[in-house]
Formats: sequence, structure tokens, C-alpha cells
Amino acid sequence: MQTVVERVMKSYGMMVNLTVAQEQEARERLESFLRHKTGSDHELAVQGLQFLRGTRSIKRRTICRINSAAKRVLWRSAQSS
Repeated sequence: MQTVVERVMKSYGMMVNLTVAQEQEARERLESFLRHKTGSDHELAVQGLQFLRGTRSIKRRTICRINSAAKRVLWRSAQSS
């Protein structure tokens, strides 16, 4: 479990600038969140990172917009042929 926490904190620390106090608080919240979770280390790390980041999914929305635009282009090219 400790290796999962370290992995998540290292990744999260690359995404967000934290003070020492904020890092300690995030680590405690993460440990509390993961305490009763089960799964592989990878699954726990993903869940832990999602927990710390919150429900924001900026990349997902961007990808959806790109996919929608690509579908429109493909549809238009199919209609014109």
C-alpha cells in the first residue's frame, strides 16, 4: 500500500504545485481513501490519482471534441463521394 501512495503522490506532485503542508494533507486523505480499497497496485494508483484530482476531466472533453470534429469531417467526405 505504501508504494501505491508514493507512486500517486509522485505523479500528483508533478501535476500540482504543493506546499509541504498541502502535500502532507493530500497524503493523509489519499491513505484514508485507499485504506479499505482492494485491487492491484495499478488499479489502486489510478483510483488514488482520480481521487486527488477530483472529478475534472479536461483531457477527456478535449478528446471528445476532437473525435466529434473528426466524425463530422469523415461524414462530410462520405456524403460528397
